[in-house]
Amino acid sequence: MAHGRVIVNNYPLRDTNIHSYRTDPSYFSIVQIGNEIKPIIAYAVFIYNSTDQNISVQAIVNVDTTQTYPDISFGNLYTVNSSGDGWFVENFQNYPVEYISYQVSASTAPTIGYVFVELFVYRG
Repeated sequence: MAHGRVIVNNYPLRDTNIHSYRTDPSYFSIVQIGNEIKPIIAYAVFIYNSTDQNISVQAIVNVDTTQTYPDISFGNLYTVNSSGDGWFVENFQNYPVEYISYQVSASTAPTIGYVFVELFVYRG
């Protein structure tokens, strides 16, 4: 069974910096996916990019939300074309991940649009 969680909620990306829940907490969330009864089998992520530039999206994971430990890049770096979207699926077994979020960037600053990311977790 899948459960969807919005991670990036209509973020108006306008520069080339890397943005995440640490830099823009009103648009980005970090969600707890560990410590639940059924183990995670895989996850799918839906990314919608309505900006006028290609964007890069990377999963980041951590063991807590206190910012005591650095975030760790996880899985593949996804590129989503301007005014495009995509579904991406990764195997998630055998990784001790407690919290997950996403970071977003662009190599050329967008002038319009927003970024939306929703995570779907599949449990065994």
